Amino acid sequence: MAYLDKPLVASNSLTQPQLFEERLKYKQKSFSNLFDPTPLDLIYEKPFYGKVDIYGTPIYPTEINMVQLPGPGLILTHDFVAAAFQDFKEFMDRALAVKEKIFSDLFSSFLPKSAMISVHQLYNDHFVKNVFEGFANDYMNVPKINRRIKNFNDLIREFSSYTQLVVDKFPVTKAGFIVSRLCTNAISGLFIELERLSHDDDLIKYGRFLS
Repeated sequence: MAYLDKPLVASNSLTQPQLFEERLKYKQKSFSNLFDPTPLDLIYEKPFYGKVDIYGTPIYPTEINMVQLPGPGLILTHDFVAAAFQDFKEFMDRALAVKEKIFSDLFSSFLPKSAMISVHQLYNDHFVKNVFEGFANDYMNVPKINRRIKNFNDLIREFSSYTQLVVDKFPVTKAGFIVSRLCTNAISGLFIELERLSHDDDLIKYGRFLS
């Protein structure tokens, strides 16, 4: 793991080309030593990890066979993810017991903060905020359009027309939402979060994990 003289400062508030340069710096220098682990790159290399099958079809897991992890609230994940996490936790507990200094206080409590995030709730929130509200509050308030609606079939026709206008701005269907940047890879149930930190802020990540 790298220990840099100058902190990594990228966040989504930056503009191009500085954002690209700072993200590249984080990617190249954060784990630059020979024996450093190679983090999963969800930005450039594997943005669809856990969100599509081998054919590129959008997917999401069922919650029926998932298991609950200890932690605040309902934290669900796959049984094999929970088993791997438990093995890792036991390894870290043994390391901390012999006071290995290479482990930070991040692992002293080792309590999951979140795991699988419901794609249904995420999509519902997105649809209401970005799709429905725009249709109901803006598109439907155009008098010429509003007068064309006499029955339910007219409403469906106008909604279809509206989606054609906005589909290039944001996803409308759940499948489109899943493969967009608006949808986290955590819907897959393959991730366990130990911290509730902003993923886009490299300065926070640098201070917490790399410095």
